[in-house]
Amino acid sequence: MLRVSTVNSLTGKGKYYSISEEITELEWLYPKQQNEFEVLCLTFKLVKCGNIEAFNDYYKRVSETHGFPTSNASRLSIRNYPFKGSYGFGTFHYKSIQYLNKLPQEIESLNSYAKFKTQTKISLLERQKKKTEFE
Repeated sequence: MLRVSTVNSLTGKGKYYSISEEITELEWLYPKQQNEFEVLCLTFKLVKCGNIEAFNDYYKRVSETHGFPTSNASRLSIRNYPFKGSYGFGTFHYKSIQYLNKLPQEIESLNSYAKFKTQTKISLLERQKKKTEFE
């Protein structure tokens, strides 16, 4: 567990400064964003690499669920989601689609895993920084 005194000693600021600003300065992700980052990296491997046959039909694109062209045709589809109860919204499948669809289109369309990781982390850090500015 990360202690406030550890972060303060890394940045050289006193104990009464906001830890959220210090974490953002160090370019660390909060636990919730770190979880989102890890889920996105695994989802990228499942969607783009296709190394595991069992997951080849795990995700469907919007273009596969609609019979007409849409602006989000390349995005993953949550439509016709098999789980009807609220428990389904906490599953890896649902969260991974939700997180990936929240990313900007240019990041989602990358084919290089290294570039995807870098751009995703930058995007999450920017979102985190905006959120801490308003708090």
